[in-house]
Parts: sequence; structure tokens; C-alpha cells
Amino acid sequence: LAIGFGAQSLVKDVITGFFIIFEDQFAVGDVIKSGEYRGTVEVIGLRTTRVRGFNGEIYIIPNGLITSVTNFSLSNSLAVVDLPVKNEQQLQDTITLIQAALSNIMDRCPDVKGTPDVLGIQSLSTSEYVVRIAAECNPNARETVERRILTDIKQAIEARDKGQERAQA
Repeated sequence: LAIGFGAQSLVKDVITGFFIIFEDQFAVGDVIKSGEYRGTVEVIGLRTTRVRGFNGEIYIIPNGLITSVTNFSLSNSLAVVDLPVKNEQQLQDTITLIQAALSNIMDRCPDVKGTPDVLGIQSLSTSEYVVRIAAECNPNARETVERRILTDIKQAIEARDKGQERAQA
């Protein structure tokens, strides 16, 4: 009787592991989230799944505990950047600067799937407005693409400001 109760979780782990593999819910190399665990799948066994977290930690999850999974590797991601701008800056000048800065981003960042869209004003206050920019990118490349967008815009702003300083001198 004790062995039967003890084997119950083992049987549950094996059956769940079989269905994970058979239904191809996720594969080795996919980035998943199950419960509180998020990371890259390293090994899928019949009894356990091993996931490497983003800080290098290894999670060994009994397959019977995997009740729901979010797979971040199945489709493209959407990088969204909210750029705060002082109200003194004209909206059309800001949009033109952003579009010029991001016009060839696919050459600099191969994870970007197309030219980013400047969606317009996301929020407005007495001191600033926030412009939202969205770009489709490869799965799991959202953070990289967002940093690239911000870097390109910052470099364009610095170049514009340097040009204005020269014009005033």
C-alpha cells in the first residue's frame, strides 16, 4: 500500500512527460514559463524537465507539477518602447527624428523583422509627452531590440544637438 501511494507521483510524472514529448508542447532550447520557473529548456525527460534560468540557476521540475506552460519561442515577439519627450519639442520633429534614426535598424540588428512603427502619443502631462514605438522581432529578442531602438534614438538626438550647437557657434 505504501509503495502504491509513493509510486503515484512517479506515474503522474512519467505520464505527463510522455504527453509533453508526444504533443510537442515545448522543445529543448525553447524559453518557457511554468509556475514560478522561467528559462531555457535544457532537457526533457519522462520524469523531469530541466530549465536554465536567466541568471544561470538550474530548475529541475517534476513533469507532474507542470500544469500550464507559456512558450515564448513559438512566435515573434513585439518590442515596445515608450520614449518620454519634453513638451518643448515639436511632435512632428520628434517623430521625424525617430523614423530617421530607425530607418535602417534591420542592418544593425538582425533580430528586427521590419521597420519599427511610431504609434504616436501614449500619454501626456504638463511637462512631457510619451511616444510609443513598436517593432516586430524574433522570439526572445524583445529586450535586445528595445535596447537597440533606444540606443539609435539617443545617438540621433546627440547628433541633432551637436548640429544645433555648431549652427549657433
